[in-house]
Amino acid sequence: LVRSRGLGDVYKRQILNYMTNRINKISTALLFFCSVGLAQSQAQELELRDLGRQQISFAGFSLKTQKTIHIEAVGAGADRWVKKIQNYQQDEHNQYAYAWILDSKTREMVWRMTVDNTEEDRWSEWKRKFNADITLNEGDYELYYSAVEPDYFNFEGGFLSFDKIIKKIFRDEDWWEENSEDWMIKVSGVDEVYNEDDVRKFQRMAKESAIVDLTGCKDNCYEKRGFSLAKPAAIEIFIIGEGDNGKMFDYGWILDAKSRKKVWTMEEEKAGYAGGAVKNKIIKESIKLDAGDFLVYYKTDDSHSSEKWNANPPYDPFNWGILVRITDKDFDPSIISKYSEKDDEAIVSLVKIGDYAYKEKSFEVTKPTSIRIYAIGEGRSGDMFDYGWISNANTGEIVWKMRYKDTQHAGGASKNRMFQDIIKIGTGQYIVHYQTDDSHSYEAVSYTHLTLPTKRIV
Repeated sequence: LVRSRGLGDVYKRQILNYMTNRINKISTALLFFCSVGLAQSQAQELELRDLGRQQISFAGFSLKTQKTIHIEAVGAGADRWVKKIQNYQQDEHNQYAYAWILDSKTREMVWRMTVDNTEEDRWSEWKRKFNADITLNEGDYELYYSAVEPDYFNFEGGFLSFDKIIKKIFRDEDWWEENSEDWMIKVSGVDEVYNEDDVRKFQRMAKESAIVDLTGCKDNCYEKRGFSLAKPAAIEIFIIGEGDNGKMFDYGWILDAKSRKKVWTMEEEKAGYAGGAVKNKIIKESIKLDAGDFLVYYKTDDSHSSEKWNANPPYDPFNWGILVRITDKDFDPSIISKYSEKDDEAIVSLVKIGDYAYKEKSFEVTKPTSIRIYAIGEGRSGDMFDYGWISNANTGEIVWKMRYKDTQHAGGASKNRMFQDIIKIGTGQYIVHYQTDDSHSYEAVSYTHLTLPTKRIV
């Protein structure tokens, strides 16, 4: 067109200027859209939906630098905090469908939905919404969403009352399903997204250096694992369990394998809040051990574990259990080795005892010695109902008796009690006795902890 004959130089210059301006504008627009597209391809989005019956849903993401991300979430709960905790099932946050973010490295909760940072939906009495930006440091993160259906007495955080019973009876049976359809969380602006398999893989890799890993414990679990130290060393104990009012129901302990003495145990008074229901407890502690052989134990009762939660779970739900690590990064790994107990033949074994039963066996000691006793029975409120004892066959003197105060929870029902220790006895003849009452014995009981290997019972 410019070169067309009959056009003067003025017109040619005008056409050239016009076309140049158009090309520049188009180029600028193309560059802008390309840069926007590149930014969008770098920033990713993570979303969890269909959360009503899974109890816990999770995924992960990473940030390459400190970054502000956007979170949009819908959950459920009350519009105020629980002022007075009246049972250990309660969560002071008063939420029963909510999300939180965990730092993968430190295992610390860095954000969660609360009464204060969520808003009530005007169309629903229980729906809570979060829609805001948060800023997180560089690192890997795990996103969790919990939807554990509460018992009706937890709705208002109190005890049973006629008013609450009426609410329970007449509440629509489809209430949970209908409301859970809206529950979701969407996280925008992250650098990389991980699915559940990726998160579990990262969790396993983080525990590869552990001396003992007894995590992910389910209901009615009783696990033990041993290790040996060739030299004294400092160890870190990371444990999550269940306890309340001075008692532990899911917990762990460490024994000196030789002396059978406890070198560490999880106590409710020393444990901190692990998130979720107030009964979720956590301890992260470092202790020093001398050279020797050690046994790490972890046990759970018949409910509320990583198998199934009956109340709000802890912030680190899949680490329910105990993890033992060496704290010194420069330690010599050759000082650590696996340890397994020798399955010595028992002197006396009284096992699989039914209701209303009495059994006894005798043994003789030719020189003063130490014997190990491992016994399981039934007891409550300071008294034992199914128990054992050892007496001197000649004098009738009781040299050992299974007393409630010397026992610990054996798993299952709280009345299942266990004794495990070493005692010293002198030369002589002895009788081992075991007696049961009219119920809750091997004959009819369903608790698996009463059928553990018992070759060490004396």
